[in-house]
Amino acid sequence: MARTKNRHISQSETEVGKVIENIYIAGIYARLSQERKEAYRDKSNSLEMQEELCINAAKEKDIKILRVYKDYEYSGTNFKRPAFIEMMEDIRTGRINCIIVKDMSRFGREYLEIANYIEKVFPFLGVRFISVNDNLDTKDGIKSEQSYEIAIKNIFNDLYAKDISMKIKASKEIKMKQGSFIGAMAPYGYKVDKIDGKRVLVMDEKASDVVRLIFYMAGQGKSNMQIARELTKTYTTPDEYKRTGKIFKDKEDTKQWDISYISKMLSDEVYIGNLIQRVYSNRHDPSRRSKFRDKEEWIITENTHEGLIDKTTFENIREIKEKKQNYLPYHSLKNIIKDGKEKCWSKNSKRS
Repeated sequence: MARTKNRHISQSETEVGKVIENIYIAGIYARLSQERKEAYRDKSNSLEMQEELCINAAKEKDIKILRVYKDYEYSGTNFKRPAFIEMMEDIRTGRINCIIVKDMSRFGREYLEIANYIEKVFPFLGVRFISVNDNLDTKDGIKSEQSYEIAIKNIFNDLYAKDISMKIKASKEIKMKQGSFIGAMAPYGYKVDKIDGKRVLVMDEKASDVVRLIFYMAGQGKSNMQIARELTKTYTTPDEYKRTGKIFKDKEDTKQWDISYISKMLSDEVYIGNLIQRVYSNRHDPSRRSKFRDKEEWIITENTHEGLIDKTTFENIREIKEKKQNYLPYHSLKNIIKDGKEKCWSKNSKRS
């Protein structure tokens, strides 16, 4: 949920042009964090309550409201939020010259970045900043004692965000070790069900037959290319199956099975009932690329769900594939590609 138009928008000409000097045209900014959902949701921090509080504050100060900017399920430590970016663009183009928030933690939770905005960026741009619950209004500047108070509050907000992040991470790791599946999407051949409070993989009746067929063909010595060609004749791709729920292809469907996807499936222990999780790092941060962790950091739990393939068949296929020169386990192949790129980069940097 990014920006939203508001019924309280002013009807003045400033809506379509530049703000008039000495008249404040405000944008209300509201944010709800990723951790504040379901049972953790605090109604006093809901987007609607934040908006209402800011509207009342604007009325008291006789400030016109142009728009309400809302970021839903975005962390306060991430400043690349869609509505936040749109609000800053409206400031730069002169559409608004005032920001109203419920409190500074809704604006953000990275104390150095927030201090930079409030004490440097906004004064430079001539923007008035109002934090209702913090009793902060920069219309007449910031007093020294206020600056000190802002710094203390922002430090606590920053620490709170880091503490929440660590608790969420620890909670996820505990669930992984208990055999709970924490991935967003179930592997092909499975569905996710909640049993006794745990997210568990259960067999998908339609797709599981295709998984068994893939392993059968691999056991017969067929290459990944041959398997992909056979599947493409009859079955929808995993992505198409998730999108439509159709297991068999229509005549109009020209999508082909991916060889690397099959290779990954044939080396994935999920199909013998094991879960391998915490393989990647930084996946929670959209601004940073995911990377493979060392194998010692993976969380492996065995017999967490019903396997689609027996262990003997799985190991036999692994042996067949490993004998072929062009085969490497999926994660090993990725690491070799990564190492190769790093070596190339190192050589090129030495030449320059």
